[in-house]
Amino acid sequence: MIFDEVNVLLPCQSLEEFPSHLQGTDAEGLLAGWSAIWHPALIAATGRMPAWRRADAVIEVTGKLIVVPAAAERVMMEETAARAQTDGGRLIIGLYRRADIVAALLAVLDEARNAGEMPAARPNIVVQLVADFLALGTCHLYGELLARRMRYGSTVDEPRLQTHTIAAANAAVAGDAERARSELTLAFGVLLEGRGKYYPVDASLVDLTLVAGTTIGASLRKELAPLKGTVLFCSADSAKGDSPRDAAKGDSPQDSAKGDGPRDAATAGSAHSPSAAQPINLLISADVLSQMAEREPASLTALREAIERETVALVGGELDEAELPLLEPESVLWNLTAGLAEYTRLLGRRPVVYGRRRYGLTPILPPILFQLGFRGAVHFTLDDGRFPQADGGKSRWEGLDVMGIDALSRVPLDASLPGSMLGMAEKLGHAMDHDHVATVAFAHWPSQGNIFYDDLRRAAAFAPVLGKFVTLESYFADNSSSGSYSKFTPDQYRTPYLQQDVERGKPDALSRWVRQQRRCLAADACQTIATLVSLLRQSDVTNKELRTEVERSISTGGGEIDGRLADQLSAAIGQFAAALPREKKTPQRGYLIVNPASFKRRVLVELSELKTLPTDELPVLAAEEIGGKRRAIVELPPVGFAWVAAAGDTPIREWSGDPIASSLLLRNEHCEVRIHAETGGIQSIHDYKARANRLSQRIAFQRPPSSVSTGATTASGDEFAYSRMVADSIETTDAGRLFGEITSRGRLLDPEGNPLAEFTQRVQMTLGSRVIAVEIELNPLVPPDADPWKSYYACRFAWAERAAELARDVHLANQPSSAKRIEAPHFLELQAGAKRIAMLTGGLPYHCRFGSRMLDSLLVVHGETARKFRLGIGIDLPHPWSAALEFSAAEAMAVEMAAPPMPARHSWLFHVDARNVAATHWEPIIAGEPAEAAGDSSAGAEIQAAAGSILGFRVRLMELEGRGGRVHLRSYRAPKSARRTDFQGNATGDLAVEKDRVLLDPGAFEWMQVEVYW
Repeated sequence: MIFDEVNVLLPCQSLEEFPSHLQGTDAEGLLAGWSAIWHPALIAATGRMPAWRRADAVIEVTGKLIVVPAAAERVMMEETAARAQTDGGRLIIGLYRRADIVAALLAVLDEARNAGEMPAARPNIVVQLVADFLALGTCHLYGELLARRMRYGSTVDEPRLQTHTIAAANAAVAGDAERARSELTLAFGVLLEGRGKYYPVDASLVDLTLVAGTTIGASLRKELAPLKGTVLFCSADSAKGDSPRDAAKGDSPQDSAKGDGPRDAATAGSAHSPSAAQPINLLISADVLSQMAEREPASLTALREAIERETVALVGGELDEAELPLLEPESVLWNLTAGLAEYTRLLGRRPVVYGRRRYGLTPILPPILFQLGFRGAVHFTLDDGRFPQADGGKSRWEGLDVMGIDALSRVPLDASLPGSMLGMAEKLGHAMDHDHVATVAFAHWPSQGNIFYDDLRRAAAFAPVLGKFVTLESYFADNSSSGSYSKFTPDQYRTPYLQQDVERGKPDALSRWVRQQRRCLAADACQTIATLVSLLRQSDVTNKELRTEVERSISTGGGEIDGRLADQLSAAIGQFAAALPREKKTPQRGYLIVNPASFKRRVLVELSELKTLPTDELPVLAAEEIGGKRRAIVELPPVGFAWVAAAGDTPIREWSGDPIASSLLLRNEHCEVRIHAETGGIQSIHDYKARANRLSQRIAFQRPPSSVSTGATTASGDEFAYSRMVADSIETTDAGRLFGEITSRGRLLDPEGNPLAEFTQRVQMTLGSRVIAVEIELNPLVPPDADPWKSYYACRFAWAERAAELARDVHLANQPSSAKRIEAPHFLELQAGAKRIAMLTGGLPYHCRFGSRMLDSLLVVHGETARKFRLGIGIDLPHPWSAALEFSAAEAMAVEMAAPPMPARHSWLFHVDARNVAATHWEPIIAGEPAEAAGDSSAGAEIQAAAGSILGFRVRLMELEGRGGRVHLRSYRAPKSARRTDFQGNATGDLAVEKDRVLLDPGAFEWMQVEVYW
């Protein structure tokens, strides 16, 4: 039979009702059916362009070759199928893959040829040309759908389109490839003119090729074949799935078998063919890049060559995709700085656009990225977790402070899924309506896009009908700011880390963060003390490798680092002791206590090495001897030291107050804590200004209702009460006048009285301190279930004030929170009017809030091995962040046989007069170092010194309470000049110096770097 038309049936009455929401094989069948009928052999045979028809209407089938996708088959009129059998039409039904549909269509033509009803010779068409025609069909559908999404009818000049399309098909059948491509170019131009009638500027299309450690071989080299522009989007993690939201499975045998050529006529023209060459974007972490250098040097060579050709723009920035929201600020900066150095080492250049596949967005990033020289960022990840989206595709992403960076916020479509491509026109139309620069991004693993995405890229090589593929570098460089600003609250971000760790069987999902926080504080202490030694000696003794080991330990476990940290801290204190000037007196045994923090501290020190108590003058505030133990409360100056020795012949006065602990009560001058006689938990905390209970505490086991036996009862709201805390014994284990402790031992029971766990809880209080320490030892007898947010052992806090507002730390900064699941590695704070009470979490990051008056700090979840925990409760703390750091700080103390330091036995070396500002890092400025040479301000230009000599110091200061203003940074040695720099060491402005002071004006939550020169 002679066929005069080729059609596809659609399950809609008009293109305004086109089912763009379909997924899976339904979506693939629709796109395949529409595009397959644009095969040049079919167009040449019929002499006309293909068309679509309604599936729910009776149509004329005589002389028609009709493709019926599955979605249309379900609504197709039975009469249509019957007519096809009687009237000589042909229906292609039950197929959804384009290759199969094309094969079936060509088979029908072959039948007609064999029957003498069509030209006898089957055309020998260039394979690449077939792919171009199919791309034209796909692009035509997208254009029609987009026009209607933009509230227009068809805007395409159909007669011209038909003329050029038929001419191209005839040329292709005749073997005239050059003429065919010329006519195809004109056909694509007609589509472009149609789009120009409702959106006259180009949209931006962004290809994100995801790369993991398992996809750095042949598939990646295939993507890096010489194209006109490439950007690599690469993850640091090992991959486990085919979706861009998972890591890739690696280079499969199928990929190897495919080679670089087309699979068949229907799918030919992948992104690697010359006509389809378009810029792509590769996001690659430095850690994956290192793996590439080690395991796949050919891929690294290909990447270097692509960079030399300027066809690859890197996106990334970090050394590895660590859990940034839970890290210390200095750890976040280290990860990025180390990553950029690794890029430069391996590739000779660094990314200027930041991005990552795994979840890790946090409000601290914008100012860090800006100061590290990034031009833009992608404000989305392709992992689990929650993050906010800006109204437009591109906006100015601001962090906690006012500093921001341009960011692309539009979540990419999964280019491997037909459903994503079916809805592409809807997404692009939304972007055209709302974006300053209409932008749609696509994500896929190397060589893992689908044929319809290949169609889109191939079409863009002829004309930017739907938009122009761009690199993110050019996207941020060429497009001016949209004028839109996005400032998101920390509660709008929620990490998936706890759930992921438990599901993946990663041990110690909670306690590893406690260990990491303590390691970072110990490393900071080592760095600060070593900096003081370097400045006093005028020679550098800092150990930069130590920080690298600490940061690496979060992913490796790194238990051996704890011993090295202790040794390094001890060595640093010894060097500091040796660098101090001493009185000309007979050496005596004493304690040298160093305070690396930028704030004043009071510490309780056990003085077992002293034969008598020290005198009660500064730095000693109080001393006592009890049970053969000598101890004192010592005041430590900021970034300074205190030296404590026995009083000798000097009269001493032992502290004569009442014991801190007695019976079920602990008291000091700030509050009193009552222990519950039945549970052993904290029954109440009272200050001396009001009678109301400030806070209660107990240990609890939480399980979802489905896991609990019948006798359990529901407490209130979304809380499920399962355990009872029962004390078997309560005793006062330290009744000192400087320090008191009450120890409770008992069990957790279920509602039927069955044991769930055994516990020991110690509640401790120190004279003069606003912090109550709670130490818990837990022996679970019933393990938690696999869902860590619903089944766990926890330290449960309860308060009376329903209207109390809760805040949490975000990288130490105090931020309000109304979330139910909370991440706070340092502290949470309740505020009711002028009353404030803080929970110091000691590194435990995960907390779950119940209603308005209860909060659980998670201690043990599935797979957790830690059994000892330490938390704190702070009463009316003026600065919770400093109390939290002090609570987890490493002890920096040494016993020495030496003369007392001079001119004073306690002194600061640096002083920050604003208690809302923390110094996060100190280091010496060394002549000739890259950071020192980067600046060009007068402060650095005036310095002339031999390489390696100490010029001054560098410090990073962070405002943590949202109160910017004048800050004085004082130095033990009068500075000559000072300047601000960014995190690359580039000078951004000179600072005023007055005597021993440097004058600073940080903004709210600003993190700044300052260089001070002698």
